[in-house]
Amino acid sequence: VRETAWSHKPGFSKTAFSHALENAGIEYVHAAFAGNPKWLRREAISHRECIENFSLYLATMPDIVDRLEEVIAEFGVAGRSIALTCFERHHEDCHRSILADAWAAKGYRTVEHLAIEGCPRLIRA
Repeated sequence: VRETAWSHKPGFSKTAFSHALENAGIEYVHAAFAGNPKWLRREAISHRECIENFSLYLATMPDIVDRLEEVIAEFGVAGRSIALTCFERHHEDCHRSILADAWAAKGYRTVEHLAIEGCPRLIRA
């Protein structure tokens, strides 16, 4: 769920990432429409503000959550698991947390955030 599927981080650009996932038996689907828009990220003066701005943006664009459900419903058949990925390691530091929580709030699915222990967060609670 990233607007642009490239990364400065090796292995996380669309082609490399999708190939690595494919080798592990995982299908990659790019949902650019659900990414945090670049113009919105540029306006923020801090990472926290960037996340807060996305929350406000998503509230004005509820069709994003509905479109995400359409994509997930298409690929989530036959008991397949779905994972939303983006750049930030911790879901609380990323727009995908807001997106996933809005999706769950609409009653589409249950969301379970996966976490990696021992890594510092960008935003302190």
